[in-house]
Amino acid sequence: SRVLDGIGGAEGHDSSRLYKGVGGGPDADYLIVSRWSDEQAFQAFTASDAFKKVTQWGAQNILATRPTHTTYHE
Repeated sequence: SRVLDGIGGAEGHDSSRLYKGVGGGPDADYLIVSRWSDEQAFQAFTASDAFKKVTQWGAQNILATRPTHTTYHE
């Protein structure tokens, strides 16, 4: 997907997976789970022009609302 492509080249990004809610359909929920080298790398990406472009494209083409982020630490 274009969203995962936008994340893929970011410094500190390790991997991402896109999940689609059970039941599918046009109103399905999606979840992106990404692994980063550290929280600073993730925060740098969310402040970057690349992230702004991805979220702008998503808002115009696929998102019903603004995405939210939750950070988990191992």
